[in-house]
Amino acid sequence: MLAARIGLFVSDGNGDRAHAATALPGLLGAGAGAAGDGMVCSGHPRTWLRSALQVPCQVRIAIFREIAPRRAARYSPAMTSGSDDSTTVAALKARVLAFARERDWEQFHSPKNLSMALAAEAGELMEPFLWVSPEEARRLAADPARQPRIADELADVVVYALQFANMAGIDLSSAIATKMAANAAKYPVERARSRSDKYDEL
Repeated sequence: MLAARIGLFVSDGNGDRAHAATALPGLLGAGAGAAGDGMVCSGHPRTWLRSALQVPCQVRIAIFREIAPRRAARYSPAMTSGSDDSTTVAALKARVLAFARERDWEQFHSPKNLSMALAAEAGELMEPFLWVSPEEARRLAADPARQPRIADELADVVVYALQFANMAGIDLSSAIATKMAANAAKYPVERARSRSDKYDEL
C-alpha cells in the first residue's frame, strides 16, 4: 500500500503534480541530514511529506530505489493523465518536447526523420483495417478489446506530428485553422455534402 502511494503522483508544493520518481528527489534532496543519494530525511522544510509517508527514512529510500527505475522509464515529469476537453495543444507539444529533450533526442528529430517516422506509424495504424470492409473497420475501431492498440498507434502518429511542429516552428492551431478555412472554400457545403469527389470535380 505504501509503495503504491509513493509510486503514484505527489504534490510538488506549488499545486502541481509530478511523478514520485522525479518529484521525490526534489522534495527530499535539499536541507540538512542527508542520508544517501542526496535524499534528505530530516531538517527539510517540507515536513508534511515525511509525516504523510510515516515511514523511516531508510525505508523510503529503499522504496524509491525500487520504484524509480521502472517508473521513470514509463513517465516524463510532465506526462500526466488528461483528456481532450482539458488538455491544450500547447500542453501536448510541451510534453512531447520535454520527453525528447530529457533523452537528448532532438539531434535525431530532423523534419525528414520525423515525417518518415510519422508515415511509418500511420502504416501501423492502418494495419488492423487492411482488407476489411468500411463497416467492419468501424466495428473494429469501436471494439473495446481492440481500441487500446488502435489508440496506441494513433498516439504515435500524433506525437510525431506534434514533435514535427515543435522542430519546424509551426503553430499547429494556426496551421489547422488556415487549412480548414481553405478546405471550406474548396468544399462549399452546398456542393460537397454527401459527396467524396475531389474539389476540382464537384
